[in-house]
Amino acid sequence: MKLVAIDLDGTLLNKKSEISRANVAAIKAAQDRGVEIVISTGRMYFDVQTICQRAGIATPVISANGGAVHDRKGNLLQHSALKRCDALAVLKWLEEKEVYYETSSGKSIYVPTYALARLEAEVKRLQESNSLPDGFSMAAVERQQSSQDGRVMVKEYQEAIPPDEELYKLYAISYDAAFRQRAILELNAMPGVAVYQGGPNSFEAVSAAASKGNGLRCLAAHLGIRLFDAAAIGDSQNDISMLEAVGYSVAMGNAAAEVKSVCRAVTRSNEENGVAHALKELLPGLAS
Repeated sequence: MKLVAIDLDGTLLNKKSEISRANVAAIKAAQDRGVEIVISTGRMYFDVQTICQRAGIATPVISANGGAVHDRKGNLLQHSALKRCDALAVLKWLEEKEVYYETSSGKSIYVPTYALARLEAEVKRLQESNSLPDGFSMAAVERQQSSQDGRVMVKEYQEAIPPDEELYKLYAISYDAAFRQRAILELNAMPGVAVYQGGPNSFEAVSAAASKGNGLRCLAAHLGIRLFDAAAIGDSQNDISMLEAVGYSVAMGNAAAEVKSVCRAVTRSNEENGVAHALKELLPGLAS
């Protein structure tokens, strides 16, 4: 195995949005053996850099669900930004449905000042019908979203598409499963965008040219590595394109059923150092 691509949320990160010591140790041990470890995520590059620096690791990064690809030194190898007209069409749809959303450029994450109130209203409605997921915590949601680097609050939705920056991703949160399914179907019908379920309670819109699979193909070609000699580890729908692109695919124990169905193996959950366990299975004899 010459390359392993690893998702972040729900995969490498635990519920505290941290990379565990066991996962860090396994990544460094793999790198010491000459294996190229790649972070492949829906998060933006600057946010990934903060997480990796905190953990003391450095890797190439596929960010914004394949919207941008950077090598280990931070050089931009490929990018697929949303066209302004396509982003505006998605935003208008989200505004009409009064959904919590954020937009992400290469510099910042833009959040409407009224976004949290919208999410709180949805949560109240779902509480009344006993439809919220088990263990739901509004405080935990607020902590996770506010922990991201580069957040900028905006008053109008038009301000969430800055004229002087390229927009890579629109991210929305909803705890209404039926609404999420409808949103993904309707938004995917729009030209120029691809919409994925990025986590159990979110969906993301990116350029139709962007995917983790395409980003991984670009990076592997740059590194001179065949995808047959690569592996990928993930948990969500937006990971499927990279899981199907590699020679060996691993689903997290906490992965969605559709993700497990396309993978050759299933590892432990993200709360049980599943990445470290998977790396040791992929690379026998890897130091603990």
